[in-house]
Amino acid sequence: LQYKRQEKDLNSILDNKKLKKFAMADQDALDLLNKAAGTLELSARSYMRVLKVARTIADIEQSQNITQKQIAEALQYRPKPQYI
Repeated sequence: LQYKRQEKDLNSILDNKKLKKFAMADQDALDLLNKAAGTLELSARSYMRVLKVARTIADIEQSQNITQKQIAEALQYRPKPQYI
């Protein structure tokens, strides 16, 4: 599915330009991701990583667009910060 849609690229190796093109998300999903980015202080790289993981989850569920549920699941897979 990823291979056909994304010109033979897998989600994990998409650059930001291709990710924006292929990671179509519902407005509710983007709102959740933006809110989480502010609350969790996500870097731009982390923001895009969450989007890639959510795109993969959507692919597994055979969903055309990324939903709020898939963003929430992707956020749960983020590593927990290590405090000393």
